[in-house]
Amino acid sequence: MKTRSLSLGLVSILLLCISSTSFATDKIGAGFQSSYPSYGLSAKMNLNDKFAIQGVLGFLGTVTSYSARGLMNIKQAEDYKFYGYGTVGFWSYDYSILGKSDTETSVGFGGGGGIEYDMAKYLDGIPLTFNLELGIGIVNLDHYNFSAVSFGAGMHYWF
Repeated sequence: MKTRSLSLGLVSILLLCISSTSFATDKIGAGFQSSYPSYGLSAKMNLNDKFAIQGVLGFLGTVTSYSARGLMNIKQAEDYKFYGYGTVGFWSYDYSILGKSDTETSVGFGGGGGIEYDMAKYLDGIPLTFNLELGIGIVNLDHYNFSAVSFGAGMHYWF
């Protein structure tokens, strides 16, 4: 429980720093991001045309995660962009074995790539993007085994 509070505090500080900093572009996106086995709320900020940062509070899946991601645009066109990402954060799993309940938490990291589609022209100008991604992660949880390969998807509304 103490580790979970520490994790939430660190991510809150990161998101506060992100929201109070002025960058070349002030384009901010809020929405949902999934990366199996955790899903949750996401906030993205474009730092410039090439780089973005993202905070993900993945509290809806089997495993809870609090992570920060750095994204780099590899190729950009009018309606889509290919990107690579790196992630670091905390992953937590609540389990019960033989009547004993406990929580384990681990620092993890990973990376991958994806494609993000701009849906505005299909939605009468509503600034919505949809992304699909494939990545690999390293999280050392003793009582929950999941593949290091992860599939993800997300949707963000841009302000």
